[in-house]
Amino acid sequence: MTIQEIVTRNEDQTFDCKSIQIDPKALAVPIVVFANADGGDIAIGVSDKTWKTEGVDQHTEKLNELLRVPLDFCNPSVPITSDLLPCTDRDGNENHILLVCLPASSELHPSPQQETKYREEYLFRIFLSLILFQSCCHCCHSLITYNSFTINAL
Repeated sequence: MTIQEIVTRNEDQTFDCKSIQIDPKALAVPIVVFANADGGDIAIGVSDKTWKTEGVDQHTEKLNELLRVPLDFCNPSVPITSDLLPCTDRDGNENHILLVCLPASSELHPSPQQETKYREEYLFRIFLSLILFQSCCHCCHSLITYNSFTINAL
């Protein structure tokens, strides 16, 4: 894909543009959506609000954070390929756009919000098991706190 194709293409079910300023956790959402569907491409360094070419060259640390998103915020991790495409940014400077290519995945990837929900449900089940165990054994009185609720377990 060329920079001309990127700036003239409409966003759809297989293509998205994102600002270099995007929060890494927020970038995980379209990555998971594309991985769970037909795959797709994400152009980072093109504002999805103004369609202006920002580029990524002046944001090396942020770029590294965004490249780690498929590993840090997707479980299981999502395989990607990426390429830096040369462009001229909105200020007329030579720059690059990061093109992230995501194949369709054979695994289901929960969104980061779902991941948190699953983790909370898992912890709550452990919590209930602990209460049941303690109440069955009558071994001691204990105070258990979960998610800002305090419960006395027998």
